[in-house]
Amino acid sequence: MPTEHIKVKAIARKLSDLVFLATIQGKKACVHIEIQNTIDRNMYRRMLEYGLAIMEEHDLPIFQMLIYSGRRKARFRNYINHDFGIYRWLYHFPVLDLGSLSRQELLALGEPDLLPLLPLCERERRRRSPEGFIRECLEMLLEQLCFQNLSPEDKSTFLLRMQILAGSVTDPSWAKKIFDEVMQMFSLEENWVYKQIIEKGIEKGIEKGMEKGIEKGEIDTIRSNIKKILRLRFGTLPSEVTSELERETAKQKLDYLLERAVLAASMEEFKSALFSA
Repeated sequence: MPTEHIKVKAIARKLSDLVFLATIQGKKACVHIEIQNTIDRNMYRRMLEYGLAIMEEHDLPIFQMLIYSGRRKARFRNYINHDFGIYRWLYHFPVLDLGSLSRQELLALGEPDLLPLLPLCERERRRRSPEGFIRECLEMLLEQLCFQNLSPEDKSTFLLRMQILAGSVTDPSWAKKIFDEVMQMFSLEENWVYKQIIEKGIEKGIEKGMEKGIEKGEIDTIRSNIKKILRLRFGTLPSEVTSELERETAKQKLDYLLERAVLAASMEEFKSALFSA
């Protein structure tokens, strides 16, 4: 159902991840979804804190869920059960461990926005053959995107999201290499420079023109991918970051910045790499 984002106050300098206003069985309620990629033994206390704060602020019933995407099997206490005979305190929330899902279960949902989550499924199979598993996930994504009426930019965004998630559960270096190869090829197919070169391929001096055109196309693509990754991870780009990226024309530096866009812990860390000599 259509959802409306609700702002939640900070609790001990922490914020809950996602809160939505929804209708459940005909009743207005808050839906709180917390996303974890590490094991937190005190998660049940945090979830209770978040739930109480949300109810206090919005005076509505609440449905909570924890979504876990870590490398290890989920081991969370997700309940409180104090039974004193004449008094009982019961609190519980469900935990969805993405690593325990099969990729076919995810595909069966028929939701394109969930496709980038494929690398987070089937934890044990991923552990046995991580590189082969990620390549299979990439093939599945590309196969599904062929049947979706999406623009090239949207398809590229799906690839970027999957690359970021794949790098969180496997070796980021070779995951980046696999995705960069596909994304570059995919982006060039729709790049205006590439199309122009193909259309003028019969003209004299095509080899030299193609070499220059493809190089420019690669630089434009890398620059565009850096911006997409930064927006996905940190939100709106500062104007000085956009301006500096547009001024940068060295492919080697842009390749380095693409890596920093994926791995930097904050926008400030990325800016430090961007404005360094």
